[in-house]
Amino acid sequence: SLQSEIINPRNPRALYFNEDTYVGWVPRGKVEIIAMDPEMGAMFYIFERLNTGGGVPPITRSDKCFNCHAGLATRRVPGLIAESLLPMLSGASLETYRRDEQGHHIPLEKRFGGWHLTGGHHLKTHHANMMGTNVPGRGIEKSKVEPGQMSDLGQHLLPTSDILPHLVHEHQIGFENRVFHAAYVMRQLLAEGRGSLPMSAKPELEELAEELARYILFVDEAKLPKEGVEGDTEFIREFQRNKREAAGGRSLKDFDLKTRIFKYRCSYMLHTESWLRLPVVLKDRVYFKMAEGLREQNANPVYSHLAADEKLAIRAILKETLPGLPSWWR
Repeated sequence: SLQSEIINPRNPRALYFNEDTYVGWVPRGKVEIIAMDPEMGAMFYIFERLNTGGGVPPITRSDKCFNCHAGLATRRVPGLIAESLLPMLSGASLETYRRDEQGHHIPLEKRFGGWHLTGGHHLKTHHANMMGTNVPGRGIEKSKVEPGQMSDLGQHLLPTSDILPHLVHEHQIGFENRVFHAAYVMRQLLAEGRGSLPMSAKPELEELAEELARYILFVDEAKLPKEGVEGDTEFIREFQRNKREAAGGRSLKDFDLKTRIFKYRCSYMLHTESWLRLPVVLKDRVYFKMAEGLREQNANPVYSHLAADEKLAIRAILKETLPGLPSWWR
């Protein structure tokens, strides 16, 4: 954050998000916004908090954020970052548990460091709600910091940091980063071929399409605790407010929360502009690989985690709710 000097266990930053916008708020600080531009990826803005009766503050589009948000963690394109670390009282980190990777494949035991975590997560061990101190002669000592223990939760809209928004956020930023990396690569290849894809670029197209198809269909999703998780009902209601329903009320935003996050393991992010504005040649190749995994007979074994009834439901939901599917899919 551009405001890392004021973010620490005594003054935590809150994060709010939907499918295309991320808002960061830290007390006594500025408002930070990441908006996902369907062509360019993550765009960064910062401005002062609005005061009652005051005018609209100037909004600055920051390029300093790209020092981190367009580096190794996002494969050199504008993207989103989530890390897991052990913070000190100052906000600086002592240990890092995961870095330079985002997505639903990351084991839960590597996540949540430097974050508060609440709700029915059923995790026996995790890195959340902790801070560390480097004690001379003894090394790093860890101590619990429960929400509100060191900070005023009344400074935030909600006093919670529920497990389900954490899981959804991780899936979502992993999707965005993969999509925009692929989009930048494809646009470069198409430009080099003056609008068409050179034969020499076909292997790269296949690699990008395979990575996206695997992610969209949750091939490597991390396991939930054996008890599952319990999501905040208000979050579920708000998250599903814009769901695209197929016959029978089924949607890609339906939750399972017992053995996996979603009931139908196909990303709801296919309905975003980030996906819909991808180069058609790439998008169609991803659809082809998804179809290989979702067919009933001789399906690609990579997608064996999907049962026959789930595959059938996913195909039906996509046919009824997703614009731009190739004619052969329908």
